Amino acid sequence: MSWRVFVLFLHILAAIAAFGPSMAYGLIATLGQKEPLHANFALRVIYRIEQRLAIPMSIAVPILGVILILLGDWVFLENEWLIISVVLYAIAFFFAIFGVDRWLGRMIELSGGHSGAPPPTSGEHAGPGPEFLALARKVQVGGPLLGVILVTMILLMVWKPGACQVGPCP
Repeated sequence: MSWRVFVLFLHILAAIAAFGPSMAYGLIATLGQKEPLHANFALRVIYRIEQRLAIPMSIAVPILGVILILLGDWVFLENEWLIISVVLYAIAFFFAIFGVDRWLGRMIELSGGHSGAPPPTSGEHAGPGPEFLALARKVQVGGPLLGVILVTMILLMVWKPGACQVGPCP
């Protein structure tokens, strides 16, 4: 097995580890909504997966991608699909880290913190406050947006539109 095939395997494995679990975040969040006593736990599960698996692997993906470019025959600036994929990846990565992840962390704080303690209540108001609901709306839009970007990147990486698929390139 060549180094290129080995790195490609690691690249794909890292991508699966980074982005595969994120497909379940909506399901986990929905369960938290249906069972408000467990909402904080659901948020912490998503956050823990992000911090311990998705983010480290999403850092490994572009590093392995650069190694693939160096080991392979791809000329980066001559492959539009590759340029578009890299730009989409950067947008998704920074939006996830500096947007969705921060919103999620704040939602955890507002719902009882990382200890899972019940959130402080003021007066008769029970349930999530306006800040929590505003953050939840942002996450509900941002999460699927990241999913669309992810699927677009996968399509570009697999399909490679414009790349020479059979035989030598002219």
